[in-house]
Amino acid sequence: MTELRRPAPALARIPLVDGIPPLRQLREFATVRLAGAPPELVQDVHLVLTELVTNAYLHANAPRSVALGRVADGTAVRVEVTDGSSAPPSVQPFSSTRLGGRGMRIVDELADDWGVLHSDGGGKTVWAVIRAGGSDQDGTGPAPDSSGRPDASLPSPPPRPSQSTSQSTEDGSAP
Repeated sequence: MTELRRPAPALARIPLVDGIPPLRQLREFATVRLAGAPPELVQDVHLVLTELVTNAYLHANAPRSVALGRVADGTAVRVEVTDGSSAPPSVQPFSSTRLGGRGMRIVDELADDWGVLHSDGGGKTVWAVIRAGGSDQDGTGPAPDSSGRPDASLPSPPPRPSQSTSQSTEDGSAP
């Protein structure tokens, strides 16, 4: 487990209402907020944001909110999705027969780091940091699982330059 203790970037926060998740509007918000960022980074942020918000609507209670911003050096973006459930998300084993359960696998593949911050009053914030170029360390395949071995059940993604992967779960301060 990686434990990062960095000051959190200035994030723009948006409350989410019950009903249908406003995914298109959130992607548009991210596009405007990330003006000038490499298109690949914006696409990765769109995917991570969509997966985290969808999970918050499918598996958690209100209140929900989204926060998004660039990290201090400007090379990465931090996405946070807060919801009313204390149950942490998990990367599910690959299944060719299950219709769902791939959202956190997508987040794990695209984010350089991600984790969970639990609130004292219940609820949690799932955060992810996405850098231009993605998360796969050498661009040759999926990130290792917790045993350090790559998941052989997944096809290898196309190579992407300068990538690193880690996952962390924290209680307390933001990375």
